[in-house]
Amino acid sequence: MKKVILFLIFERVVLGNDLSVAQIEDMVSKIQKQREGVQLETLQGTKEPFVRLQQQFGSKEKAFIVPEDNQEEVDLHLNAIMNQTAFINNEWVMVGEHISGYELKYIGKKGVVLRKENSVRTLFLASIKKESLFKITERKK
Repeated sequence: MKKVILFLIFERVVLGNDLSVAQIEDMVSKIQKQREGVQLETLQGTKEPFVRLQQQFGSKEKAFIVPEDNQEEVDLHLNAIMNQTAFINNEWVMVGEHISGYELKYIGKKGVVLRKENSVRTLFLASIKKESLFKITERKK
């Protein structure tokens, strides 16, 4: 009796699928398509969506104020990354060193992370243009 019940359950599971091979292949192909992500230039231009709150000094209440952002943005440009050093604003900087009030926290393959108090900035390498300053050609013998 158990064998008959197991056989009926197996038959329903295996033969009960109403998906064809073509439908399954279509679903798999949709999964395999590479999705477009956000461009680095778009990420670099976005503002931080989070607000950091500070407790009011001398207040016994749990009231929080939004700190004013009076500091001007320092113009920083990442020009190169080589041997765990970053060339920022015509100066080579290593992790832990400071530039324009920011501490360099991380150096990646395409960008760096800088921190100054509660603000964090990321700089990315500029995209390489076809009209480069240098042209590499073969030397004629």
